[in-house]
Amino acid sequence: MKSSDYRMEERADISNEMYSGYMPLSLKEDNDEGAFFFWLVKQSRAVDSPHREDTKPKQLLVWLNGGPGCTSLLGLIMEHGPFTVEDKKGGGGGFTFLRNKYAWSEEADVIYVEQPIRTGFSLASQNARKIKKEKQVAHDFSKFLQSMMEVFPEYQDIPLFIAGESYAGFYIPWISQHILQLQHSQSEQDRAALASVDLRGVAIGNGAIDYAIQEPSYAEYAYYHGLIPLTAKERLEEEWNRCMDSFQGEGSEHILTVGDFDKCDLMGKVCISLYVFRCFAMPWSTIII
Repeated sequence: MKSSDYRMEERADISNEMYSGYMPLSLKEDNDEGAFFFWLVKQSRAVDSPHREDTKPKQLLVWLNGGPGCTSLLGLIMEHGPFTVEDKKGGGGGFTFLRNKYAWSEEADVIYVEQPIRTGFSLASQNARKIKKEKQVAHDFSKFLQSMMEVFPEYQDIPLFIAGESYAGFYIPWISQHILQLQHSQSEQDRAALASVDLRGVAIGNGAIDYAIQEPSYAEYAYYHGLIPLTAKERLEEEWNRCMDSFQGEGSEHILTVGDFDKCDLMGKVCISLYVFRCFAMPWSTIII
């Protein structure tokens, strides 16, 4: 397996080399761990790009959307990828690509990764385990990086940055910690696995970091922005505290997840989503005693 196997057809309206496909978590023939779908965008070589004459990559940025289970192609197509997609003018159907001059690939090679396994186009064999913990996410991502560095050796020993949003606020710290732990392991085999990975930094935007802190802030935010009355705010806070009390028996190492909030009656129904501010438009007579 070599990088040219993933090369995408060039387009006159896109000034980036692009590669995409399935990267196995193990390059061994008997791999049954699954494969991540990725879309790699090389740095722009447009006529007006200051990096037009660069011959080697200077840095690699990994982008992860959240979810959990959200496609990272959202970042590629709708946020900071090298192009935008618009309907063709004049009718007749179809679409056209337009260069995004504000794309992150103007300054770095960017790889959009569909993970964990079973996310988006990523594949899992029947024998592959179900992902239930961030520790598993971190383990699989380190395997992906190991395969990636072997297939694309030009990224060995150059600065690597991992960025993402939303639930990637959980993914990124676990992944980064796991990379550093392997690189500083007493095991020579562990150190060798990611020896060529030069992790320089991380970036998390609008991240889910700690539900116990972040979720109850919705009631306060809604009240101070005139979306709900004080009685609703107080009722939500009471219900939230009741919900948190239900976790006291879980132990001090229990990590709150989206699934935990199914136990939160009112707060879970009204403000569980990190995105759904429209929940505050519901009739407040239904929650105010």
